[in-house]
Amino acid sequence: MKLLNINQTFQFKPARSPKSFKWLRLLLLILIGVLLIEAGWLLVTDLSNKTVIANWSTIEKGCWVDALFLRKETVIRANQDGYFYCRHQNGTMVPKSDIVGYLTADQGKKYSESDLVKYKVQNSLLNEKNRLEYHLQQVVSRLNELNSGKEVSRKQLLTKSDLPQLKAEQESILADLDRINRQLTESDIVDLEDGLLELITATESGFLTLEYDGYESKLQPDDFQKLKFNDFLPKYQLQKVAVGSRVKSGAIVGKIVDPFHQIVAVVVDPRQTGIPKKAEQWEIKIKNNWRKISIIDIITLSSDKMIVGFNLQELEPEFSANRYRKLFLIYRRIAGVSVPVQAVYRKKGQYFVKVAKGNSFFEREINLLESDGQNAIIEGINVGTAVKSR
Repeated sequence: MKLLNINQTFQFKPARSPKSFKWLRLLLLILIGVLLIEAGWLLVTDLSNKTVIANWSTIEKGCWVDALFLRKETVIRANQDGYFYCRHQNGTMVPKSDIVGYLTADQGKKYSESDLVKYKVQNSLLNEKNRLEYHLQQVVSRLNELNSGKEVSRKQLLTKSDLPQLKAEQESILADLDRINRQLTESDIVDLEDGLLELITATESGFLTLEYDGYESKLQPDDFQKLKFNDFLPKYQLQKVAVGSRVKSGAIVGKIVDPFHQIVAVVVDPRQTGIPKKAEQWEIKIKNNWRKISIIDIITLSSDKMIVGFNLQELEPEFSANRYRKLFLIYRRIAGVSVPVQAVYRKKGQYFVKVAKGNSFFEREINLLESDGQNAIIEGINVGTAVKSR
């Protein structure tokens, strides 16, 4: 009997190495982890979903802009050398013909308000008296020509028939002179000639400012169409006339700003604001005050930007002489049905929300009008509608 070799007949495979089991276990753990994460994400997503109620709201779209104020400004200049003194604070609203200041020959020599007013009245009466006396001389000269019988120049076209009218005119002038002389006699005569050189009066009504930038005659409201992009650079340095300082003849001592005739020009990017149109109303913020302003003119620049001109009917309550400023501008304001942006989703180029119906939700197509990153103004549902939001 032949014995079999057990080692040859029965061949035993060696057991798997511990290293192989480790890789298998790791792969299994990764798979379980992925499933847990996916389940957790679904759970969190489901728990984070909430029901919100659509309400009525307003979304404002705005931006900071470079603004330039084009104003009707009247410069006040000194007619002679002297020391300048002002009666009002900077930014005061003054009427036409108001005494805004004066020039003196001696530094530090000041005059009371009452004396300045009296002196102005005296000067006005004296100027009127001089005008009447000059007119009287012309009338008397014509009367003498007519009475003498000399040939009168054809340019004057005087005839004997003009004699009664000239005599009546002479009597009227004499009566006015008599009235002025009585007023001068009855008024308190103020002798200021020793130091007062000139009274400075407002030629127009408006805001008085002692600050100027040298662009007063170049940037008026009628200059809007001449504006270029470089005009909106911060290059307008204000200079101020120091009260009590010596000024030369012809020097600027202040200016009057018309409060009812000005244009605010701003540079905008139509890719952000949309293409502006004339008569549209936008809003600007000036010193914490919102002002509605209408577009009156538009300039298209080569850089695809636009200069938009707004009509500003009156100056801000606290006048500022700065011509150039940064302003916040609201170019669009939309009111409507509002929901959180998380409630809106897009599918195949259309926008939808999920509207609650009983214990479930169903899709409803909407129009997205505007969004500010937090809320969306939409059309397609009513105020009070319950929708799902993340």
